[in-house]
Amino acid sequence: MHWLFAKHFWRTIGFLLIILVICAAAYTYLTPPKKIIKETIIILPHNITETITVSGKVAAEKTTVLSFPVGGTIKQVNKRVGDKTTESEIIASLTTEAVTAEYESLRNRLFFFEQAKEKTVRGNTDTEKAVADAQVTAAQVTKNNVNLEFTQAMTNTYQTLLSTDLQAYPTYGENNDIPPTISGTYTCPSEGVYRLQLFNSNSPSGISYTLSGIENGTFVANVDTPLLLGTCGLYIKFSPLESYRSREWIVSIPNTRSSQYSTLKNAYDLIKTQAITAGKEADEALKIAIKNKEVVYATATPETIAQAEANILEIAAQLRASESRIADYIIKAPYAGVISAVAMHTGESVTPERTITLAYLGAYELEAQIPEIDITKITINNTALVRFDAKPHEEIPARVTFISPIATEVGGVAYYKTRIRLEQEPSWIREGLNADINIITEEKKQVPAVPKRFIMYRNDSPYVITPEGQEIFVSLDSIGTNDYIEIGGVEIGTAVIVP
Repeated sequence: MHWLFAKHFWRTIGFLLIILVICAAAYTYLTPPKKIIKETIIILPHNITETITVSGKVAAEKTTVLSFPVGGTIKQVNKRVGDKTTESEIIASLTTEAVTAEYESLRNRLFFFEQAKEKTVRGNTDTEKAVADAQVTAAQVTKNNVNLEFTQAMTNTYQTLLSTDLQAYPTYGENNDIPPTISGTYTCPSEGVYRLQLFNSNSPSGISYTLSGIENGTFVANVDTPLLLGTCGLYIKFSPLESYRSREWIVSIPNTRSSQYSTLKNAYDLIKTQAITAGKEADEALKIAIKNKEVVYATATPETIAQAEANILEIAAQLRASESRIADYIIKAPYAGVISAVAMHTGESVTPERTITLAYLGAYELEAQIPEIDITKITINNTALVRFDAKPHEEIPARVTFISPIATEVGGVAYYKTRIRLEQEPSWIREGLNADINIITEEKKQVPAVPKRFIMYRNDSPYVITPEGQEIFVSLDSIGTNDYIEIGGVEIGTAVIVP
């Protein structure tokens, strides 16, 4: 510790202190003072807006569900989902053989009546009268042949329907008994059911049965050869290997359980339809021939000419009605659009579910849900700015066109469906696109405004500071989306700073 009292120690400490003081003074002298940078802005007119932001989705302004007003079989579907259509373009059609035949028949009748009127006016020769007679005879022969041909075809088809794949089935439930074999051709005209009640007997097979339903009687059950089942052309043979625990059997005429039934029934129904159509055509042809003969033989009087004209008007009206019916067999696009759904296919029968949905092309709206906290802020025709997720750098002007008066509750909060229409529809717009929508609820143009950060508060009273340090108390109005605030009590052109 003796070194603490040495003279050279304290001299050294004193020297170091003097150097430190000199360095500090030099640093302070040589280092320039810091500058205080203040942000300054000039109060200028600005457009101030208040907005609410919601999400929305593009929906077609108008969609139409198209269907056939009549029954039938779908012949052709010309469009798929996503295909565009022009106005009146045929989208789908039904088979139209029957209505087309009717239409052609009416066209022929109209032609004949027009020719008949001309002949009535100018009179007819003996040759023309002979031709008219021959036409009536030929039409009558054709009608008779058509009736005979289709009557025979219907009889054969119906007999095939009643006789094909006839089988015996146990009345109560399913079992493993070998069913009796049914054969032959059913010749009676009526449909129905044979009921067989089996019972033990002294017959060679040990079984007999009581028949009821279409026919009645008691018969022996044969296991060797088929025996007649009633008197309608059918035969029945029982299996020698079966004891027939199931005592009651039925044979349905026709056999609706058969896998061939639907095909045969459709064939029979088709023959009936063809017979009706062909019969109508033959009747119409005969009527035309008879009318034509009457006109040919008639003398040209004002009454006959008036009758000829009435005939033409009547057929013309029927022809227009037929054209209208043909129109029911096709679906045309009511406007240019795009197919958004197809629920029908070629070959299907028409039902209420067979529809095609068409969306109006080139007219889209945005649908958004506005929460109850914001719904009072918007009105019809409010402007909006829209940014799509698919085009985030593109902003499209829009306008509010509809606000629902009825709320939809989601999680305890009421939302109101709102539609917003784009002022300009871009070429890439599609149904289902998502977008962010800024609806402008209030707008003031060219009012004094500054960013909020320039506003100071003292005792809740707002004020601004000039570069000279003057404090000017101001009034505040609405706040816009760009963070500017409208102020009053200070002149435009005044400079203010952020302290």
